[in-house]
Amino acid sequence: MPTGGDNIMPMARPQADEEQIKLASLVENSTDFIGMASPDGQVMFVNPAGRRMVGLGREEDVTRTTLTDYLAYPERRRLGVDILPQVWREGRWEGEVLFRNFRTEEPVPIWQHIFFVTEDHDRRIALATVSRDLSERKRAERKIAEAEAQIARLARVITLGELTATIAHEVNQPLTAVVTNATACLRWLEADPVNVFEARAAAERIAAEARRASEILVRIHTLMERSPARAEAVDLNKVVGQVLDLVQPRLERQGICQRTVLAADLPAITGDSIQLQQVLLNLIVNAMEAEMEAVGKEPAREREIVISSRLLPPASALISVCDSGIGLDPARLHDLFAPFQTTKRHGLGMGLSISRAIVEAHGGRLWASPNRGPGATFQFSIPARVTG
Repeated sequence: MPTGGDNIMPMARPQADEEQIKLASLVENSTDFIGMASPDGQVMFVNPAGRRMVGLGREEDVTRTTLTDYLAYPERRRLGVDILPQVWREGRWEGEVLFRNFRTEEPVPIWQHIFFVTEDHDRRIALATVSRDLSERKRAERKIAEAEAQIARLARVITLGELTATIAHEVNQPLTAVVTNATACLRWLEADPVNVFEARAAAERIAAEARRASEILVRIHTLMERSPARAEAVDLNKVVGQVLDLVQPRLERQGICQRTVLAADLPAITGDSIQLQQVLLNLIVNAMEAEMEAVGKEPAREREIVISSRLLPPASALISVCDSGIGLDPARLHDLFAPFQTTKRHGLGMGLSISRAIVEAHGGRLWASPNRGPGATFQFSIPARVTG
């Protein structure tokens, strides 16, 4: 006569078989890379999605591969030095790696979770991985970065549009000098006798003024150019000088006194000097407009913008732009850097938003505060360059 145990066993096996079928279906239909290898790295199984991800057509192709074969060539040393040692120590590893496509050799960005399958809680019988293709996310990130670069370029165009009169004035000066000296040079050459000494001096002045005009145009073109962000050593004091070269004529025409207080011990930072010029240019243009807004609203006084730099402990470079203009409304400080927020009649409200995004992309921060007296101060800090 059968016992209770005899009745249980026939029921347990169909249930186990059903669970195994469900698990197999889950693995086969998963969109993630799911694979298994022996502890010595010989690959035993990769699911269909995984094979498609790396360009392997048939199941039998898998059994001729090892873990190393799946990695892009620059990543292979990392597998033996970092990844597998951690798996052996801790039983698992998780992180971003580059797989390779077996057919095209193209790298495939992957988020990989690799771990040991154990039996009886301690005996390691296989290595398993569940990995996700990051290609779409990487493409989306690149598109976002490209869009941000386009917006930043638009901001540069808008800012330089506001400086059109200044730029025209600055370029016109050397061109006028070129014409004047060319006329003088011709006069000395037509003299009887020819005054070679004066003609040579006039020609040298023509060359000097032409170089000056060229340098002005190069600075403008540099600010306008479409180029990816760079990571290089940047002297922010030098950035201040480059931006002031552009705005100085407008400052003089508007009767605004400009003063610089630059720290000699300012550390270099790592970043893109063109983007940082854009940030500073935007802050100085805003300060000039704040000064002009104050005209007629406040008692007559000297208009002044102070641009300063200093070391911000423990190791950051700080740039400040302080004006004596209309100041800031405390009620609007919280949304000052939000997109499309502007106090200008024809402003887009993107300048400060883009400036903050640029500074934060450099690992820094940008903020504003009202002065104790008239005006406001905008400041940004960026961590110092790390040298090996």
